[in-house]
Order: sequence, then structure tokens, then C-alpha cells
Amino acid sequence: MLKPVDGQAAPNLSSSTLGPGAAPAAPTVKFATAMQTTQNKVAQDTMVAFLAEIDEQGKRLMKHPIRAEVERYRALVGKFVKEASAQMTTMEKRTDRRNRAFTLIKEIDKKLAELTQLMIDGQAKQLDVLAKLQEIHGMLVDLKI
Repeated sequence: MLKPVDGQAAPNLSSSTLGPGAAPAAPTVKFATAMQTTQNKVAQDTMVAFLAEIDEQGKRLMKHPIRAEVERYRALVGKFVKEASAQMTTMEKRTDRRNRAFTLIKEIDKKLAELTQLMIDGQAKQLDVLAKLQEIHGMLVDLKI
């Protein structure tokens, strides 16, 4: 039984307050559905945070096109791809979507290798680096969706 707060009367929770023969309303959302929705929201927020971090590192890479910045960028993209892959295996996806995602992952890896090679060869012009960063970013956004 609920106790009164600060001298107030205890609330009357008997079935008579609901009306004759009325039962308390059942929750309209199933627990599993609510849990899945929450997990999807957390996963989406995580992916958005990863993209923001990758964008920030991309800006640093543009300012300082050195190998260390490329390696940090590659590491962040790797974390993003790993998280996207993990989410892909836990969610139900259509086969064509899964195949497309794996194709994107291969293409992202290829573009990262090209970016790294540009930096190693010392041929990295800012426009070339920017173009590679934008290509990779576009593929990451496609992978997130």
C-alpha cells in the first residue's frame, strides 16, 4: 500500500476507480520492441559520433598531411567499419543490402590504401587528399544507412 506524502491522503487504487469490470490498461508497446528501438537509437548515435570524429581527423589531415595523421584517420575509419559490420551481423538485413555493405567495405579499404600511398609518395596535393577524404566519407555514410 502506498503511504501518504506530507499529510496528503493516500491515493485510492482500487478497481472501483477504474470503473466496473475495467482492467488496468495493458502497455501498448512490447518490451522487446522498445528495447530494439532503444538499441537502434544507441547504434545510430554511435555511428554519427564516429562520423563526426572521422570528419574532425580528416580536417587535421588536410592541415597536416603527414603519415601520422593518415594512420589516425585509417584507425578511425577501421573502427567505424568494424562497428558497422558488427551492427550488420546483429540486425536482420536483406541479402542484397549485406552484399552491398561488404562491397562498400572493400572499396573503402581500397580508397584508404590509395590515400596512404599518396601520402607516402609525397604526391599529396590538398585537392587530391580532399577528394579521397570526400570519397571515403560518402562511402561511410552509405555504409551507415
